[in-house]
Amino acid sequence: MSGLWGCFDEFNRIDLEVLSVVAMQVESITAAKKRNDQFFSFPGETVLINLVPTVGYFITMNPG
Repeated sequence: MSGLWGCFDEFNRIDLEVLSVVAMQVESITAAKKRNDQFFSFPGETVLINLVPTVGYFITMNPG
Protein backbone atom coordinates (compact mmCIF):
# COMPACT_ATOMS: atom_id res chain seq x y z
CA MET A 1 0.00 0.00 0.00
CA SER A 2 2.95 2.31 -0.50
CA GLY A 3 3.64 3.84 -3.91
CA LEU A 4 5.58 1.84 -6.44
CA TRP A 5 7.22 1.97 -9.81
CA GLY A 6 6.93 -1.17 -11.91
CA CYS A 7 8.24 -2.27 -15.25
CA PHE A 8 6.37 -5.04 -17.04
CA ASP A 9 8.68 -6.12 -19.84
CA GLU A 10 7.35 -8.17 -22.78
CA PHE A 11 3.81 -7.83 -21.44
CA ASN A 12 2.33 -9.60 -24.47
CA ARG A 13 4.20 -12.81 -23.60
CA ILE A 14 2.28 -13.33 -20.36
CA ASP A 15 -0.29 -16.16 -20.36
CA LEU A 16 -3.71 -14.86 -21.35
CA GLU A 17 -5.31 -15.68 -17.97
CA VAL A 18 -2.63 -13.73 -16.08
CA LEU A 19 -2.57 -10.94 -18.64
CA SER A 20 -6.30 -10.41 -18.20
CA VAL A 21 -6.05 -10.04 -14.41
CA VAL A 22 -3.01 -7.76 -14.52
CA ALA A 23 -4.58 -5.59 -17.23
CA MET A 24 -7.75 -5.12 -15.13
CA GLN A 25 -5.65 -4.15 -12.11
CA VAL A 26 -3.60 -1.65 -14.12
CA GLU A 27 -6.82 -0.20 -15.54
CA SER A 28 -8.22 0.21 -12.00
CA ILE A 29 -5.14 2.15 -10.91
CA THR A 30 -5.17 4.29 -14.07
CA ALA A 31 -8.86 5.16 -13.68
CA ALA A 32 -8.39 6.07 -10.01
CA LYS A 33 -5.43 8.31 -10.86
CA LYS A 34 -7.46 10.09 -13.58
CA ARG A 35 -10.24 10.77 -11.07
CA ASN A 36 -7.73 11.91 -8.44
CA ASP A 37 -9.14 9.33 -6.02
CA GLN A 38 -7.47 8.85 -2.66
CA PHE A 39 -8.55 5.18 -2.49
CA PHE A 40 -9.45 2.49 -4.99
CA SER A 41 -10.13 -1.24 -5.08
CA PHE A 42 -9.39 -3.92 -7.62
CA PRO A 43 -12.33 -5.49 -9.53
CA GLY A 44 -14.24 -7.93 -7.35
CA GLU A 45 -12.54 -6.75 -4.15
CA THR A 46 -14.04 -4.74 -1.30
CA VAL A 47 -10.78 -3.73 0.38
CA LEU A 48 -9.90 -0.10 -0.25
CA ILE A 49 -6.28 0.60 -1.15
CA ASN A 50 -4.66 3.95 -0.49
CA LEU A 51 -3.64 5.44 -3.84
CA VAL A 52 -0.26 7.12 -3.71
CA PRO A 53 -0.38 9.61 -6.60
CA THR A 54 3.27 9.06 -7.54
CA VAL A 55 2.65 5.43 -8.48
CA GLY A 56 3.87 4.61 -11.97
CA TYR A 57 4.28 1.64 -14.27
CA PHE A 58 5.92 1.00 -17.59
CA ILE A 59 4.66 -1.69 -19.94
CA THR A 60 6.58 -2.92 -22.97
CA MET A 61 5.43 -5.29 -25.68
CA ASN A 62 7.38 -7.12 -28.35
CA PRO A 63 6.05 -7.09 -31.91
CA GLY A 64 4.65 -10.31 -33.31
